[in-house]
Amino acid sequence: MNTTETETETETETETEKRILARPKSKTNWIYEQFFLVNPKNGELLKCDAAIEHDFILSCFFDPNIIFIKTDLKSVKVDCQDTRYTCDILVGYKNKKLVYIECKSSREMTSPKKKAKFENLTKEYESFESSYRVVTGEEIRKGYLITNYKRLYNFLNYPTPSSQIIDLVCGIVKARLNITFAELLTQIKKYHLSNREIWYCLAHNYLKTDLEKYITPSSVIWSE
Repeated sequence: MNTTETETETETETETEKRILARPKSKTNWIYEQFFLVNPKNGELLKCDAAIEHDFILSCFFDPNIIFIKTDLKSVKVDCQDTRYTCDILVGYKNKKLVYIECKSSREMTSPKKKAKFENLTKEYESFESSYRVVTGEEIRKGYLITNYKRLYNFLNYPTPSSQIIDLVCGIVKARLNITFAELLTQIKKYHLSNREIWYCLAHNYLKTDLEKYITPSSVIWSE
């Protein structure tokens, strides 16, 4: 290949790059990441089109008042905007309340245009006897919440201990003020139990701890 041919190819590649960069950016919200979560309550596979959706759904698994979660929703015609609208997540509660969830970054919520849009959508969904809520990353990612939820998630489908074991673990906690994870573990080892029983009770809300702090042996455990 001679020098002239090489220079011609280089010029062509450069021109192509310029044309690509000069193209107007699409207004479409492209999906750059996709996650799947199994709902431990019914085994349903839930698709999440962003990390913030994944984290919100993960937090829903630990809310005993939530009975179902739906993703991959169909678009609907709304009066407050010209185009059809697709919400991210639908959550159903025990009191039969339906809440449509939109997941957005905190930065996006600073836009006056976005705020007006979501205010109008809130009013419109309320007219359909349902609720509409915008969830931000700051709201659901406080401290180590998501990190701890990921650790506890594995115990949502863990084999259920007998009611006697659960009562034993919870009874020790109730009898001891400000007991730590390590101290509780020491106590239950006398009954040939392990930390798995503690994690199970935390995951299923039999026991409580401050989930915004990373769970360690020194974490304080309590029971309500």
